[in-house]
Amino acid sequence: DVSEFLTHGKKSPSLDVDVFLKEWGVDKTLKSRGGVANMKAEVEPSPRTVYLLQRKTSKHGKGLGTTTGWIHRMGLRKKEVKMLSGCEYKKVDDEGLHIKTKTK
Repeated sequence: DVSEFLTHGKKSPSLDVDVFLKEWGVDKTLKSRGGVANMKAEVEPSPRTVYLLQRKTSKHGKGLGTTTGWIHRMGLRKKEVKMLSGCEYKKVDDEGLHIKTKTK
């Protein structure tokens, strides 16, 4: 997923187990009860502002599998990705992408 890629700095939690465990607050040594008790997630801030746009008005990731969709959405929220749905792409020019959003 491009938005996930864009929100990572030097190391991606998808490729580095230690970074993944740190971002999700998991104790690799299992000294904490269940490996998570009293653990705090440490999320590296995104190096850039990212917008995830979709034309559909439904929830982002609605079509993803029930076992994986939530983790993708949560990861993007932790990186403060702005998710906009109901977007209409008007044009692209020197000023950037111009969109119109439908309000519910």
